[in-house]
Amino acid sequence: ISDGNIVQSGQLVVIFGKRGLENMNLIILDKDGTMVDSLTPFYHAVVTIFRHYGLEPPTLDDYRDNITPDFMRFYWDRGIPLYVTSRELNRLRMELCGEEGASVELLPGAKELVNRCRELGFKIFLATADTYEAASGQLEKLGIKELVSGWARGGISRRDDILDILAFADGLYDDSEPWNVWYIDDTASGIADAKSIPLEGIHTIGFTGGFNSPRKFDELPKDRAPDHIVNSLFAIPSIIDAYVALRQYPATNHSQWTIN
Repeated sequence: ISDGNIVQSGQLVVIFGKRGLENMNLIILDKDGTMVDSLTPFYHAVVTIFRHYGLEPPTLDDYRDNITPDFMRFYWDRGIPLYVTSRELNRLRMELCGEEGASVELLPGAKELVNRCRELGFKIFLATADTYEAASGQLEKLGIKELVSGWARGGISRRDDILDILAFADGLYDDSEPWNVWYIDDTASGIADAKSIPLEGIHTIGFTGGFNSPRKFDELPKDRAPDHIVNSLFAIPSIIDAYVALRQYPATNHSQWTIN
């Protein structure tokens, strides 16, 4: 589907700038919990729903450690009646919490991260479970829509979302260009999905300020663990800066350089 600057193919939505994509530098960011503070309104809705059913709400730590894309299992295992469907749960959330319960804000450091990556020549892609309409409206409201080249929206798995973006990029770039791809996510499952892609040049950063606690990242097997773990988005630009410097000056002796 083509609509002006927007091209949608399957689950991938791409917004072209005037010159399109020009290099192989890609940043793929999970949206909820990484770029935006979805955790606060989501957990508030969880507490409200459990109390509606006369149940003790789960703790924030329980929610962060155990919520998964198959989120109904989380609710059912903690006493929500089995006849309650995801559609019913979303209807109830809107009834009990209203639009305010769905509002989100950018996390501290999110816009600074995106701006720095653009300065370095990266194109920004988001991975999200939202529909095109919901994601587009939210990004515009948050003031970052013009900074984002596109997003993969709710494939079967996060791995598929990432592969959608990479396949799109591979079709535009010359094969001689080296890959320089960063995937940043606040969930251990998202990081594990990215690490399962056999692509040299894809780097991962686990962000512990969102839906998963640090313990979830520590539990990942070595071959699925993130290359870096941060507790603040403000820490990410310096990591990427260091890698960019290493790529720009490969002949320099970097034996004394350390990237934590």
